[in-house]
Amino acid sequence: MSERASRVQIINQEQANQYQFVANVTGSSTLTGVARHTGYQNAINEVLDNAAEIGAQYVVIDPSSAASYWTTSEVVRATAYKNK
Repeated sequence: MSERASRVQIINQEQANQYQFVANVTGSSTLTGVARHTGYQNAINEVLDNAAEIGAQYVVIDPSSAASYWTTSEVVRATAYKNK
């Protein structure tokens, strides 16, 4: 995880109501199968880095994003926010 990504916080949708929408962001990793949890974490780190790159301070992870065993890549979708 990059230093800038470490400053982005994962929050829930209720908390996001007090912040300004920035963009939808995604992250992915080709680590799947038995390494799916590592792949999922790598995808989360990419989401945080992508959010930081566009000036976001918070992300809400799409609840349908989860580690999967039978897939070609782990994909995480999130919505990025910043202070109003």
